[in-house]
Amino acid sequence: MKLPSEGTLPSPRRSRALASAFDFIFLMGVLAFYSAARTFLAGSKGGTVWSPELHVYFPLALLPFSSFLCHRLFGTTVGQYLLGIEWKMPNGGRARNLYEWLFLLELRPAAREPQPAQRILVFTALLTFALGASAYLGMNDLSIRPFTRAELPLFAPDVKDPRWIALPFFYATGAIPFQVGAETENLVEFGLPYERGPPNRFLGKLTIYWRGLDSRLTYTGPLTLPHPEDQVTLAGCFTHWLRCTGIRRKLWKATFSPFFEGKPLDRTQWFVVPNSFLPDEERAQGIYLRSRPDRGRIREAYFLVGPKMAIQGILLDRPDREEGEAASTTLTQMIGSTRLTGDLSAPRAFINPKLARLKVGPDTKLPELIAAEGHLLAKVSIEPKEAESFYHLGGLGITLFRRAKKEGRIELAASSKTIVKSAVTYLKDIDPESKHLPEMERFGLEVQ
Repeated sequence: MKLPSEGTLPSPRRSRALASAFDFIFLMGVLAFYSAARTFLAGSKGGTVWSPELHVYFPLALLPFSSFLCHRLFGTTVGQYLLGIEWKMPNGGRARNLYEWLFLLELRPAAREPQPAQRILVFTALLTFALGASAYLGMNDLSIRPFTRAELPLFAPDVKDPRWIALPFFYATGAIPFQVGAETENLVEFGLPYERGPPNRFLGKLTIYWRGLDSRLTYTGPLTLPHPEDQVTLAGCFTHWLRCTGIRRKLWKATFSPFFEGKPLDRTQWFVVPNSFLPDEERAQGIYLRSRPDRGRIREAYFLVGPKMAIQGILLDRPDREEGEAASTTLTQMIGSTRLTGDLSAPRAFINPKLARLKVGPDTKLPELIAAEGHLLAKVSIEPKEAESFYHLGGLGITLFRRAKKEGRIELAASSKTIVKSAVTYLKDIDPESKHLPEMERFGLEVQ
């Protein structure tokens, strides 16, 4: 075979650049293929999504070291083989160290030049390898692939139905089940985990336990998006390929990732409730995520997007069985009854008259105490600066704790205990000089 003469060789700079480009494609493909295989084999246990840091910048940083290693082991790289060239020392040998490799190598024609068909075949295989593996990873990246659109049915329970109560939590007002499951004693249990927030920020989260369905509901405090400026634009971002990837990545890290990190998703949707009684911007709408079953449990969440781009989540942790499906249906009904507002004036106007009519005494029944607790939790979710509301919440919590202990309701006593302890801590955060603090601290000692 006739080798190309020295006069037909491309310039050393151009040859090295072309060879490096091919080597970069090869490295990117190897890493993407490894990540794709790991994701595929992990199945429901998790995997890797495509990211520019891992699948573009890292191969680029790795390129010089891999090229030197290939030179030492094989005398050439994939890119140099495709171009039919070799870099050799003046004596025809290989570089023994980085200095020789960087400064003393000379461009020479390869001892065996590949045929054009071989070059095309190898280059096509490399490109397919890189793009195919990257595309697989991209399909699992929430900031790249589009969500499907879904409509949820409108739901309006009978106002006389004792199984439902209407409460506002943050910017969302809707129906909440007061009783779940077939048994009448399956009342919900409210919880308030402490997270640093009031008086400067909203509560971090509120919880509702559905013991009858072996499920737990969590309300997360709202996070306002600076961009985009309306719900329609954000819906377009999430329902199209490669649109608003920066915004979607930020939203994933700030809002979704804390709850779905390491949980592969089997459903991603932009949902809306077509409620003709409300303006478009006040209709329940936003992002729905559901994880694959993992050790018999499923997590699903509706992230509601309000008129002023405040995003708050309603998450459900449920079993992967019949009770869990009932919990999922109940959550869908809750979302179907929800109204979103751009400020807190409407939730305040809704909850304040109800609180004014509440009467709690020694003869108050357990269901009425739980309902009152729900109303006070709604109050502190929209008024995180009011120390008085946390005082009343703590007082009601200790009353419910005592009643639950008396009646042998261990789970209810435990959830009431967390409310009392959190109410004490929040009161200290809001008003360290509050006249109610000594009494609240006694409550806290009682539930220890």
